[in-house]
Amino acid sequence: MNDYKFEMAQRHYAQGAYEASISFLKELLSEDPNSPEFHGLLALNLIEQNRIHAAEYELKIALNQDPSLPFLYTASAQVCILKNDLDTALSLCDQSLSLEVDNTDALLLKNTIYTLLNQYDQAFACLEQAAQIEPDSSTLKAAFGEHYFDTGNNSAALDYATQALQSDPQNIAANVLMGNIQLSLNNIEEAEYHAKFIILQNPENNAALTLFANIKMRQNIVFGLWWRFNSALANLSHLKSAIMLIGAYLFFNLLSQITDDLGYSQASIVISYSWLAFVVYTWVGIPNYQRKLAKELEKFSFNSKF
Repeated sequence: MNDYKFEMAQRHYAQGAYEASISFLKELLSEDPNSPEFHGLLALNLIEQNRIHAAEYELKIALNQDPSLPFLYTASAQVCILKNDLDTALSLCDQSLSLEVDNTDALLLKNTIYTLLNQYDQAFACLEQAAQIEPDSSTLKAAFGEHYFDTGNNSAALDYATQALQSDPQNIAANVLMGNIQLSLNNIEEAEYHAKFIILQNPENNAALTLFANIKMRQNIVFGLWWRFNSALANLSHLKSAIMLIGAYLFFNLLSQITDDLGYSQASIVISYSWLAFVVYTWVGIPNYQRKLAKELEKFSFNSKF
């Protein structure tokens, strides 16, 4: 019976049904409170719900029971990522790999960490290493797609997202990736389809909910302009985005100076204020976007017509 319950808990976790998984794990732990596997899987579910302290508590119990389980270290690394302790997260991934050399989960997590650190070469190296172990993995294909999307290569990202969905149409990461790609290409209906597809299966999935909220931001008249500008900057390297912003500043100032020298002082003032308005607009856009995003996620619900 315990094997069946644990299998169901694992299946629900994989499908994103975290409450159902936790329910099975509570039953299992009432019968075997010292199982490191049960505590570890419970921690993974809690991480997905952003219940960091509870996840840390469960991982501490699990590691005390059996410090040789590789997945406990990748789970601990996920907690460190949520706490923005990326160096420790990398160290924990390496510990997991020392226990299981062919641990693709640890390699994919290292890819995520290096991406957060903007160290894209190291991130790609992790993906290549994982590809030698599981070349046909749809999750790995989605990870390659995310890498190319993050580095501005939408064509390659689209190719990998398509491959991932062909091998596993219900893959969450692949659907979210395809939704983000389609949104960047201004294919709103296609992006919305992928967001809805995931949310209908897993209403708790933050990535899909964020995609859906971004779609609504894109459709907003005021914030749509800010979203497009911010997305364009995000697709550039830090150097290119800095050059773009400095270039815009110099352009506005030069144009203002030229119009003033030509005797159009009023036009010069208007240009100067236009630059100021642009700066304020982009500055105010970030907190307003975050508030609207939080509001969308908090109140999100589906109805039969959705």
